[in-house]
Amino acid sequence: MLKVGIIGTGNMGSQHVRVYEELSNDCEVVAISDANPAQFERFRKKTGAKFFQNYEDMLEQAKLDAVSIALPNNLHHDAAIGCLEKGIDVLVEKPMALSVNDAKDMIRAAKRNDRILMVGHIERFNPAVQFIGKFIADGKLGAIFYLSSRRIGVYPSRFEGPGKFGVSLDLAIHDVDVMRFLIDGPVRLIHKEKMKRLSEKDDYVCLTLGFGDVVGVVEASWLSPFKIRQLLITGEKGLAIVDYLGQTVDIISGYRDDSEFRGYANFLSLEYEISKPVIKKEEPLKVELGHFLKCVSDHSTPSSDGANGLENLKLVID
Repeated sequence: MLKVGIIGTGNMGSQHVRVYEELSNDCEVVAISDANPAQFERFRKKTGAKFFQNYEDMLEQAKLDAVSIALPNNLHHDAAIGCLEKGIDVLVEKPMALSVNDAKDMIRAAKRNDRILMVGHIERFNPAVQFIGKFIADGKLGAIFYLSSRRIGVYPSRFEGPGKFGVSLDLAIHDVDVMRFLIDGPVRLIHKEKMKRLSEKDDYVCLTLGFGDVVGVVEASWLSPFKIRQLLITGEKGLAIVDYLGQTVDIISGYRDDSEFRGYANFLSLEYEISKPVIKKEEPLKVELGHFLKCVSDHSTPSSDGANGLENLKLVID
């Protein structure tokens, strides 16, 4: 039974507390740290955890095997290194840091102490992404030509104040990670275009990535009145449409087109086959934390380790 602590119980940290409680066969939440004592009242009846206002006190007094860090992102570096130096395995929410140098410090601390450093890139644990990853690996889409993602929504007020950052680190980094998860091999940044309309940081970004002969286009925005979370993958055998929110995948294939163009009617009469594979829906965070706990138990390398988090950060950070 692994002894787990949580540092930071805001929007994401509170979900970590809930999910770890659901994984009670594998772990026990024994300590929670948050600068605001009122936050602990939310969890007092649900957990037997001890509360600490200062995570450094928690690291000194609580016997922990693993810690989730869900602090404001500018605080990730110091907290992660503090845990690693105490011999505690760490899952830190994305982005792992706000600078490449801080991320490298965290990786070095993990290696120096022979500890696990996992970065919470949650979308790679989405059942729809797991499904399409295997579908591609099995060659069912054939050679991949390009990927295109849209992750758009309204401006989040929670990103105002200390440690604030833009849409690149909030949203675009998700799809950068997913594309790197799906397409094996080195990646390069071809082009990046950003806008600032409602905030001091970027609130629109479009990235073009190169994976050898495969192109990936990532569009992310805080300027939309509604939410879209979608990935299109085009291969020689068809098109896959991944809906992150619905955890669905549509496979479109068997195109039949009329070679003689006779006007707009051609587009209306295009024939194709569409299949909707059955995908078992699961909460991605629960899959992710279950994976983390298994890595801690086995002392194995996480799917999204520090090195992976660093490569994602390099592609989106200014």
